[in-house]
Amino acid sequence: MTKPEEINIFQYLEARFNLSEGDRLYYSNLLKGYKGEQLFVKLLSDQAETWTILNDVILEWNNATFQIDTLIIFRNKIYLFEIKNYEGDYYIENEIWYTISNKEIKNPLLQLTRCESLLRQLLQHYGFRIPIESYIIFINLEFTLFHATTNLPIILPTQLKRYLTQLKTAHQSTSSNHKLAKLIATLRKDKSPYTKIPTYTYEDVKKGITCSACSSFEIKIIKRQLICMHCNYHEHIDAAILRSTRQFKTLFPDKKITTKIIYDWCQIIDSRKTIRRVLANNFTQLGHAKSIYYVDSSEIK
Repeated sequence: MTKPEEINIFQYLEARFNLSEGDRLYYSNLLKGYKGEQLFVKLLSDQAETWTILNDVILEWNNATFQIDTLIIFRNKIYLFEIKNYEGDYYIENEIWYTISNKEIKNPLLQLTRCESLLRQLLQHYGFRIPIESYIIFINLEFTLFHATTNLPIILPTQLKRYLTQLKTAHQSTSSNHKLAKLIATLRKDKSPYTKIPTYTYEDVKKGITCSACSSFEIKIIKRQLICMHCNYHEHIDAAILRSTRQFKTLFPDKKITTKIIYDWCQIIDSRKTIRRVLANNFTQLGHAKSIYYVDSSEIK
């Protein structure tokens, strides 16, 4: 699965920008959720390589956007999974969810019900009347839930491998519904409307090439290698310039990539010629003379 752009932005900003305490907490939860989804995808791939699996599916129906962590599509049934990487002790009382310290949290079953309902409505609109079976997967082995009744659509960490084995057995001879999978893949949105990126400008962020391993700015150039003084990670200068350019493009998608701005962005590269060569070798050049800028070939219509 592809790392969400929102996580990449926060990762780059963490080293270059003074994130607020709220932004850091949001990023931490975002990253934790993504790691949980990665773990679930790994468990799925260990069970069945031939299943049609769609991850991080963002759809819209009736002016409502909804996001599904994982869909498994078979010929006669869809499985919808929401992945929660909760850690620690929780309990349910009168259908309200609490941490063990009695702090009320959002009931994750409400999100599951909403996603299932909107997905069913969308598919019925396109002529697909297919059963949907939905579950919340609690992926973290350090998670415990007290007072949960057996009829809830949840799968606890101790049940997960057994459940996936049963799923594999039940569908070992069942083919995928490729027409339905293709429809969902066509309808899915590229970006979630629920992102919470902090406001920043080019002037706000720290310039320079960060270490690819530890994000430190303590970099020295020896011959054609960038060496991190913090963790001793080595990276070829061309790879470092390209990586930093990709970071710039992610953080400032509306700015043109030019030799001048990447020279300013990298700071420690003393040769504009080197930067120009790296850009020319990895991007498509547009414009002429002083108006030259670079784009990915996929951006050319």
